[in-house]
Amino acid sequence: MVILGSRRGMSLIEAVCALLVVYTAAAGLLVANLRHFQTIGDSFDQLSAQRAAAAVLESHIADERPCELGRRGLPAEALPALPAAQLSELVEQVEPGLLRVTVTVAWESAGRPRSLQLETLLAREDSE
Repeated sequence: MVILGSRRGMSLIEAVCALLVVYTAAAGLLVANLRHFQTIGDSFDQLSAQRAAAAVLESHIADERPCELGRRGLPAEALPALPAAQLSELVEQVEPGLLRVTVTVAWESAGRPRSLQLETLLAREDSE
């Protein structure tokens, strides 16, 4: 008859498996947190772009002067939160007295191209 001693502690294989589970969970949490912070950064960039585009549209609404038809680039100073962004606007005549103003903001976030476009209709008596 073989008498087995009391078994205390863990074997090396059990310890390695336990560490593997802990490291896998920690790596998953780290990746999830990094993605979460990247999403927060993207939403702030989009909010900044939306505010800049809305400011351009509001300046057209407040300005009583006639709008120039066509596409033109806007200065980068209009969007200090996204220095590498490109702003442009397109003013089209829908019908006499009615203009469509479209503002486009394009930028790059985490190596991916992003863009935002806001559009409004603007009634002007002087646009023919």
